[in-house]
Amino acid sequence: MLVDSGADQTMIALDILQSLNAKPIDYIRISSLFGASRTTELYVVDLYIGTHHIHAVEVAALPTGDENITGRDVLNQLVVTLNGLAGMTEVAGGDSNNNPLAIYRFKIPPLTSNVAPVIYAPIGDARKRIG
Repeated sequence: MLVDSGADQTMIALDILQSLNAKPIDYIRISSLFGASRTTELYVVDLYIGTHHIHAVEVAALPTGDENITGRDVLNQLVVTLNGLAGMTEVAGGDSNNNPLAIYRFKIPPLTSNVAPVIYAPIGDARKRIG
């Protein structure tokens, strides 16, 4: 899972969405950094990053096998600290009452690996770990 502060939208590979039995709710047009754009399906899922639960996240479907991307729609609900010198990323957030939740730390792996274990689930379903 890439943490991409330049991405407006969180995007998840279609095979993962299908494995969760998530159903598309709409279509969305997405554009790349280089200006290429295409229409893809939009899904709603619950997103878990460590102990952090972000409810009803609208995610765009990526082609199967593509790297999943956590965009600003999710990142803006958390405190994300990148400590490049330590090779560490920290994710922290609060609940709906603004109570702090535990900090979730993970090492920054090589570019060919997933960044963080993340749990996705369609709304109302049990958690399913991906990554």
